[in-house]
Amino acid sequence: MKTIDFLTAADRFFYSMKTEKLLAFAALYLGVFLNFGLWRHVFMYPGMGTGVLIVFILCLALALSVLTFIFISLLAWPYMTRPVLIVLFLMSGYANYSMFWYGITIDVDMIRNVFETDAHEASELFTFSSIAWIALTGVLPAAGLCFVKLEYPSLSQMLKSKGLALLLGIFALGGIFYGLNPRFEKGDPHLRYMLSPFNYIFSTALYAREILGEEQDFIVLDADIAPVPVPPSGPNLVVFIVGETARAHNFSLNGYARQTNPLLEKEEHLFYFRNATACSTMTSRSVPCMFSAQTRKTFRKRDAHGTQNLLDILKQADYDVLWIGSSGGCKDTCDRVANQMVKSDADSEFCTGDICYDEALAENLETRLGNIRKNTFIVLHTTGSHGPTYHKKYPAAFHIFTPICTNNDLRLCDREEIVNAYDNSIVYTDYFIAKTIGMLKAATHLNTALFYTSDHGESLGEDGVYLHSMPYDMAPEYQKRVPMLLWMSERLLQQPPLNARCLADKAAHSGAASHDNAFHTLLGLSGINSKLYDANLDMLNDCRNP
Repeated sequence: MKTIDFLTAADRFFYSMKTEKLLAFAALYLGVFLNFGLWRHVFMYPGMGTGVLIVFILCLALALSVLTFIFISLLAWPYMTRPVLIVLFLMSGYANYSMFWYGITIDVDMIRNVFETDAHEASELFTFSSIAWIALTGVLPAAGLCFVKLEYPSLSQMLKSKGLALLLGIFALGGIFYGLNPRFEKGDPHLRYMLSPFNYIFSTALYAREILGEEQDFIVLDADIAPVPVPPSGPNLVVFIVGETARAHNFSLNGYARQTNPLLEKEEHLFYFRNATACSTMTSRSVPCMFSAQTRKTFRKRDAHGTQNLLDILKQADYDVLWIGSSGGCKDTCDRVANQMVKSDADSEFCTGDICYDEALAENLETRLGNIRKNTFIVLHTTGSHGPTYHKKYPAAFHIFTPICTNNDLRLCDREEIVNAYDNSIVYTDYFIAKTIGMLKAATHLNTALFYTSDHGESLGEDGVYLHSMPYDMAPEYQKRVPMLLWMSERLLQQPPLNARCLADKAAHSGAASHDNAFHTLLGLSGINSKLYDANLDMLNDCRNP
């Protein structure tokens, strides 16, 4: 009797609801209320009158709700309805926060970026506001589903209702999209990547198909590359420092008012290329792109891993190739050459247990340089200025501009504090590059050069936008413009002869450079003959003396 009374009392906490009614409410919630990022994007459409804009938004909201209802109806079978809705609420809550606050779209590149970001970097993005947002919009509704007692119809009734819902939904969508078609025809290529929950569902499916697909044969673009002999003056050594999240706007070499490059400004034979742009606004795409023979417009990330890149070509030309990077990895670029990743718990004076400063990458570089007897190419992939915790990317000695932002949630800091912390990280980058150049100068038995560029830029709160990863043609210049520089030793300038004055003039006045130039410039600098080489993309070609 007591057991029966207990069950009866517990049953009062549950609200009975027919499955189709719950699905209708869930579709409305997912399609309308968990698409704040979409609505903000649509409100920014230029040249659309208020009346037309309101009608467009209403039609789009209705279309999304109907489409979501059809989708979840196909998945909502007995004992599956609740788990499906819980997962969708949690995922949509997180997607909604990311799209609204960071202005991102969710395509396959963004999903790849999520899966390839290491745990430490990902943890920096979880702030009190993000957790609260996800809890209120995702966790709370998901928890509420546990108190809903679902009433399932018979199998025949269920099949009839689902068939009817599908049929009516298709007709409704046909009419709605007929009204929306003019907007799609005008061209908003990012709109489809902002329609939650379909953006992350289908982009994740594409990413899964990509990584689970059949292993393809390795594509060799040039099999006829001959070994490059060691010059009589000694081996060639090229160090390529791949920066992280450094934007050109905050480099004093680029004209920034603050002196953020006090050491590099004094270097002789250092050439800074103005107006350089990145291949992408996210690391997972820009890093393999800059090592690829493809240009930004032709590059496809899914083909990069199985295709010969710059490091493969250098290895084929009998260069010793080494990649030294942080825990973020090399995004498949260094998989076929020697590589080592410096972990935050490494036994180094430059590691704190939470993070390793960039100096850890070059800690044993001087000793390594003394043992080089053949042509060598070394990549140093830095932590640089990766946000949002800019203040953690440099030692205390570089707290030059104050006060600084120490909050993971940048929106809670004054913009001056954000810029100060970011600029300090750039000053440390300046120090690290100059320190590496000093090591190369000391290696007098080598012909040395250092090439530096960042993977992408960063937004520091301009127009309410922070961090990076926005779609390239939507992203502000702050996320696309990157620093790019080349330092060369006197020995290497003479082999083959390069006109330093010509290089300085070209770097300062020749116009735009980009990651497209990196592959061909480094091929030319390394003395490699390849059919892939394009002299028009080699930034040094015009300054080589006959």
